[in-house]
Amino acid sequence: MLLSIDTSRDVCSVSLLDGQHAEERTSDRPRSHAELLAPFVADLLGGTDTTRLRGVVIVAGPGSYTGLRIGLASAKALCLALRAPLLAVSTLEVMAFAAFEGTPPGAFPAGHSVVVTPRFPARKGEWYVGAYEMSTSLPGTPKGIVPDTVVGDPDVATWITRHVGTRAHLDTEHEANATWAARLVQNAPHAYLQEDASSFEPYYLKEVAARPRAGSIFDRLPFGGS
Repeated sequence: MLLSIDTSRDVCSVSLLDGQHAEERTSDRPRSHAELLAPFVADLLGGTDTTRLRGVVIVAGPGSYTGLRIGLASAKALCLALRAPLLAVSTLEVMAFAAFEGTPPGAFPAGHSVVVTPRFPARKGEWYVGAYEMSTSLPGTPKGIVPDTVVGDPDVATWITRHVGTRAHLDTEHEANATWAARLVQNAPHAYLQEDASSFEPYYLKEVAARPRAGSIFDRLPFGGS
């Protein structure tokens, strides 16, 4: 049994996967991750034998800086309280897995590999992008061709061509969620295990450049607010 958390983007989702059965709580209400995450977890774990929990899965980024911090802090606390390991997976890898698994049977030739290129906006005219190879004959985990990265909007097509070439290709903006993350990690949990959960940090990809809003209390400090 796996408990999975995804707060990497606008949707907040928590899932409890037991074998092939998944129960999920989800909300797309803006800026509600901090408010909804704990009740979702409590609802799913209520009455559950937590000694059967094999790990806490966290969708670790890239994505919203605030969302990632909220999700990871909650996941670490749960790992400590439940004595469960932390299992971390890339947002883009979950997107690749979900898109590939969601394709109709026969969409790609049997016995061949397909390169899935997940992407989603990173703001300021940039995209988070990845390239993952999936096999049509052997179920399992995506194989990263290159590390996840940030690419400027005009350069996305060039980036995909350079790393995919003429191979069968699926370009996707398919949303990740907690259930897809749990199903992915369930295939090979050892590949996502974080030995030192306490020091694990999100996969930001972009430098955190938070600034206090204009007119905040920080503007009145001797060194200014910016």
